[in-house]
Amino acid sequence: MAKRTKRVRARLDSAKDVNGNKMAILRIGKNTIGEIQTIDDHLAARSNKGKIFHVKNISEGLEDLLSEYHLHKK
Repeated sequence: MAKRTKRVRARLDSAKDVNGNKMAILRIGKNTIGEIQTIDDHLAARSNKGKIFHVKNISEGLEDLLSEYHLHKK
């Protein structure tokens, strides 16, 4: 039998960092997966494992964070 596809609900919250810059926080349930923020006029996605991805837009950052999360999920 084939496995069923399990749906996961991800939530994107907005917040401000210490310097007052806007950032988006990606969460699945109560777990924080990572954040996407602007650094020197470029977007960067940072996972909660410390890995940083330089991305072109927010959707690319979401894809990178979700793939990193599922790759290293226990």
